[in-house]
Amino acid sequence: MCLPTEMQPGWLQVAAAVLAAGAAVVALDLVERRRDAHAGTLESVDTSARELPVIVVVGPYAGALFPGDGKRIALRRERDALWLRADTPAELDDAMTQVKTSRGSFPDLAILPVVAEGDDDGTLRHEFSTWRNTLRESFCHPEYVLPCSVVVYARLGGTAAGQACSISSGDLPGGGARRPANGVKLRDLMTAMRRRLTGAPQSGSPSRDALTLAVLDWFDAATLEPSVSSLANTSPLALRDLVLMDAGQQPARPGAWTSWLIVKTGLRPDPANLSMSPLSLPLPRAALQTDAPARPGERAFAPRQRGDALDLVYSVAATMTVAVIVSAWMNHRLIERVADDLVQYWSTPNEAISRKRITHAQIEQDRVQASALLENMPVAYGWGLYRGHALLAALDTALAAYQPPVTTVQIDSLSLFMPGRVTLDPGAAQRELRRALRLIVANPDQRVLIAGHTDSEGSPDANFRLSEARARAIRDWFVTVGRLPATRFAIQGFGHTRPIADNGSAAGRARNRRVDISLFPAAPRPVERPRDLL
Repeated sequence: MCLPTEMQPGWLQVAAAVLAAGAAVVALDLVERRRDAHAGTLESVDTSARELPVIVVVGPYAGALFPGDGKRIALRRERDALWLRADTPAELDDAMTQVKTSRGSFPDLAILPVVAEGDDDGTLRHEFSTWRNTLRESFCHPEYVLPCSVVVYARLGGTAAGQACSISSGDLPGGGARRPANGVKLRDLMTAMRRRLTGAPQSGSPSRDALTLAVLDWFDAATLEPSVSSLANTSPLALRDLVLMDAGQQPARPGAWTSWLIVKTGLRPDPANLSMSPLSLPLPRAALQTDAPARPGERAFAPRQRGDALDLVYSVAATMTVAVIVSAWMNHRLIERVADDLVQYWSTPNEAISRKRITHAQIEQDRVQASALLENMPVAYGWGLYRGHALLAALDTALAAYQPPVTTVQIDSLSLFMPGRVTLDPGAAQRELRRALRLIVANPDQRVLIAGHTDSEGSPDANFRLSEARARAIRDWFVTVGRLPATRFAIQGFGHTRPIADNGSAAGRARNRRVDISLFPAAPRPVERPRDLL
């Protein structure tokens, strides 16, 4: 494993967990065999008895389910359903309006495809977030709740495309169609699907089952769940199903899923099965709304017949091994990120004002997220590998040692100037202004305000002129000695108008005779958002 030695878990515990899970699944298999004898399956839609279901394919990758041979195809009639294509929220609004006008009711279902090879992780997140923001602003038919199925397409090593696994809101406690504001969370469906995959194999191939489970790990690693779940529950959509589909074909170029697998396994896919044909259409249960038997050739949603107990144990062990390896890699990445942030924080001097603030904000964010992982552990960080307490201890030590950077230096005027004079004492300048000069040079992105102040003795006009002249003299010293551009500096004489002590006493007047040297950002700019741990 690639975790540091002092943070590695007890592997005997992990091995015991794998064996215990295998034994538990064998016992459950006997119970589920009896249940299978009485379980109902889905039946094909009788198109002669009712209208064909209308399904709208939405999202940034809706076009992947339609032929792309030089012209845009917006309609497919397959699997006893009509499939409409909506590449934009505006097209979704038009499709819903046209279907409502033509048949008197809105579409039956929306399909939101997530094409694992569509783009890289960052582009996938951006595309779904952009689609969601546009849909939210379009105010598309808020009077209707359109059930939505998220369908994830990834190559799972099968010889042909087909459905690998699905989970519905009806499988969750209190499941069913709900308003988008209280819709099913994709995270809940993923958790239920992961439980189903680890509890019993969904195919006759252990490697395919392991890859099916790994798709969910990739989904976590790519942090796609928030943006996809948010889009699937943006009005008029209401998330209801999660379906994993084996794309069956090798993409023309590796995308996020293949790149993730290459990093994890070091193996590269065989390029022999390249295809540009559209992805196969899913058959989510929400489109059928029936509990009748499945059509010939379609996979029923009831658990399939299992193999013998030994094969089942091997399959579960292989699946859990992949999950443990992925968890170790995810924890290793997290520890590396926190370690890098701490190194940058400790190596940044306090004089570097902007960089110190940014590194401090980053470890504050690391601390919040490390604590959140302890309270609500994702599966990808579990299996006993997460060492949150050690991370929190290191982060708390750094945060406790933080001291806000100094941005203002205050200097006694009498230490630099003779009474009533504006000429700097060279020796005193070298002694008193060197610290301020180091601070200015260390922060080239900051401008400098030099403000002169006097006590209340003498006329106000003379005090203003004296304070401004002294500020100018200090500015000129910085420009000459530090070889700095004069444009970085601003000078201001305040005279006696901003005292910090009582002018009624000699001690108070001495404190008021001062020069304040302050640093501030050269121009307002957006606050840099700390990077997420995940």
